[in-house]
Amino acid sequence: MALTGTIWAQFSNGFFCRAQVTCGSLFLAAIYERLYPGTAPGQFSHRHDTRLSDLSLLACRWHDHTNMKKYLQLIIIIECTLCYLPTLAEQAQQLTWEDLVPSGQQSEDPFANMTQEQKDLAFWVIYIRESLLDRMQEDRDGLMDELKKATRELEDAGIDIDKVIAERQKIRRSIVSELNGKRIRMAGHLLPLEFSGTKTTEFLLVPYVGACIHALPPPPNQIVHVKTAPMNGYMIKKLYEIVWVTGIIMAKSMVKELYYVDGSDNINIGYAMQATQIEPYKK
Repeated sequence: MALTGTIWAQFSNGFFCRAQVTCGSLFLAAIYERLYPGTAPGQFSHRHDTRLSDLSLLACRWHDHTNMKKYLQLIIIIECTLCYLPTLAEQAQQLTWEDLVPSGQQSEDPFANMTQEQKDLAFWVIYIRESLLDRMQEDRDGLMDELKKATRELEDAGIDIDKVIAERQKIRRSIVSELNGKRIRMAGHLLPLEFSGTKTTEFLLVPYVGACIHALPPPPNQIVHVKTAPMNGYMIKKLYEIVWVTGIIMAKSMVKELYYVDGSDNINIGYAMQATQIEPYKK
């Protein structure tokens, strides 16, 4: 650690660069062992720190071929390290949609004990109550009758739809705050919101096709609001195209208005991401 920090400070005189080389100290140590077998990094640093602090590199004794060879080797090592470390910094943690749900709540599924037919009916009731009922202008009375009938059918099966909705709201609003500020990479379906020319620069990333439009919106912790610079915009080929998105994620609850053909709706979102790369999905 002392070697890389001290030597690099003499050349660049900057804290940030010094910290970068410290991160690669194991990488440098392996190269020093190849160049100077049996010489500990601390010993090498101690032997050369005084000379480097008193003399500029250009003032070194050029006829001292042994020392000059070592100085030039040192410069080459540092330059190689600068090329190597950015690659480490660019590595992103790959996430799945399950990673966006707090681990303690992944098993608390209020629909777990329902049959598929009961799930379909429960989802229909929730969709009508949460998304469609307020937008209905015509035949509202007829829809209310169907809603009451479906609710009674669920009650006869021992399902309290109000309790199911409350439990679902609790789970769907929970987010993983530990992800804040992390560089991640994940795949999902792209639902465009804004364009710059022919490329989308703002979109929702969702786990399945039809989310937010033809079906009940996913939970907030299963929606990522993505923004990117125009230079990184993505040319979409079709609605709900699957893409890989890389960038900085933030656990940040928000509400986004989404426009439909027949109106608009407010969508609750659990995460935001500033994307640096968007690319077609490949396994």
